[in-house]
Amino acid sequence: MISLKRYLDASTDALVTSILDSYRANISAASEFGAQVCPHVAPQFQQSLLGLEKQLGSKVTPEQVAANQQKVAAQFKQWAGKTSDYLKEKASEVKELMMVLANTAESVGERDHRYASQFAGFSAQLRDIADLEDITRIKASVLESAQQLKTYVDKMAEESRRAVELMRGEVASYQAKLEETERAATRDAVTGLDNRRSAESEIHRRIQQGMSFSVLMFDLNNFKQVNDKLGHLAGDDLLRQFSKELKSVFRPLDTVGRWGGDEFIVVLDCTLDKAQARLDQVRNWVFGDYSLKANGASYKVPVSAAIGAAQWSKGQTLERLIEAADAAMYQDKRRRR
Repeated sequence: MISLKRYLDASTDALVTSILDSYRANISAASEFGAQVCPHVAPQFQQSLLGLEKQLGSKVTPEQVAANQQKVAAQFKQWAGKTSDYLKEKASEVKELMMVLANTAESVGERDHRYASQFAGFSAQLRDIADLEDITRIKASVLESAQQLKTYVDKMAEESRRAVELMRGEVASYQAKLEETERAATRDAVTGLDNRRSAESEIHRRIQQGMSFSVLMFDLNNFKQVNDKLGHLAGDDLLRQFSKELKSVFRPLDTVGRWGGDEFIVVLDCTLDKAQARLDQVRNWVFGDYSLKANGASYKVPVSAAIGAAQWSKGQTLERLIEAADAAMYQDKRRRR
């Protein structure tokens, strides 16, 4: 009997020890998992439960266990209250955010009437989300709304991209037309050389900058006879051929233009002596016979010109400079006659 009693006592002690160990393990697990559920309130909750766990030594009375269990329950109740308050606070922040997004979506819809109805519906949906109390439903609704918003925004972005590309194309077209208009405004329609307006602009620029430059004036000889005998189309062809040859003997930086009718002008950035030295090239390479076609026949037309040269001097106006070149040109014409 004594041995049986000792066996029963030993078995009871082992069972109590096992139950206490299990109870302690449950308290420790509850503190860890509870902290994962809501990390915001985790530190105090874990510290309190772990403290209650340590209070359960190897020798405790049923009264001590019951008191400990009541304290554990109180900690869970306190944790549940704080967790609930925290989640409600976050839900409230989400609701406020939803209202802001709803107002923003509504404003976007007002600015872009193409999506007015879609954004109006989206705005109403966001306001409905703000009335939800279940955080899980709020999360699911927010994810769904975010996907809808992304779809709307992607469509608007694509349409905006296309609109920008179309606008760029139109701007490029207008710019090309503007450049062509500007070129046409400075080019002679028949010869393609600088026109009188462009030549005057180049002379004004040099005068304003105080540059050293000279002008050469050319007046084709007997050009009226070409027009009278072969017609104006042949005369225009002659002007084009002469212009091409004249431009070829000067530098790209020199201004070669048609002054008007059968008169041409060249503006060179050099002194009069150097400008006159270039005239030998003109006489040798530009003057001569040109081939023309008129009335189904071919003609050889000799081409030469009276030439006048003048160098700009400080204080001299464009008009006075041209008068000096004209005077020299007509003197050359009279001399050759």
